[in-house]
Amino acid sequence: MTTECLIKVLLAEDESVSSNFLLHLFKIGLIMNINAKPKNHLKTRIALMLEKCSAQDLLVRNSTTVFAVDIVVQVVEAYVSLASNNPKSRMFVVGRLVDEYLALIARDENLVSRSLDSLV
Repeated sequence: MTTECLIKVLLAEDESVSSNFLLHLFKIGLIMNINAKPKNHLKTRIALMLEKCSAQDLLVRNSTTVFAVDIVVQVVEAYVSLASNNPKSRMFVVGRLVDEYLALIARDENLVSRSLDSLV
């Protein structure tokens, strides 16, 4: 319940925290299996920040592989869903971001290529 309260407070303020912090909070929400509504709001908030992110912002550590790619995949999918309804979206910026992110995580020896399918 505390994670959900923190998400509600943070979502009230635009640009109050970094996208990297929100990604880590999203990861905690997934681990703690919080309710879908705050989890989806958080995912959407991060997705809306992607056009201003750097590849470094997307790096979230994981226990099985070095980086939590599944979290980034979920956020990118949310962005694509939102961008498809918005003619002013800058999909090419996020595409370049994903390319840079893939270059950064490619060094992870434990990374399963199957987890990258949605990003390629």
